[in-house]
Amino acid sequence: MGLTAVTDDQLRTVLRGLYRKTLPCPLSFTDLTGHGLQDVASPLLNHMRGLPEDAVRAVLVAVLAERRVAAKEREVLLERLSQAIGNASH
Repeated sequence: MGLTAVTDDQLRTVLRGLYRKTLPCPLSFTDLTGHGLQDVASPLLNHMRGLPEDAVRAVLVAVLAERRVAAKEREVLLERLSQAIGNASH
């Protein structure tokens, strides 16, 4: 499942905590809970437990970037599908 259970906003919350130095690494359940991330602490820790800050940042940035690209690809696909349906109905 990876980090699919963690929303973009939650990933950004972790990233923001790292940059502001309010969320130390390695990540812990207690620190994640302190940032309101208790619901997703398990998947975050399953994939980033014990990692140093630079590695956690790299994972977060990569996941967010990958999701952004996938969202853009979905938008293009939906637009093409919409156009194809529009063309077929004429």
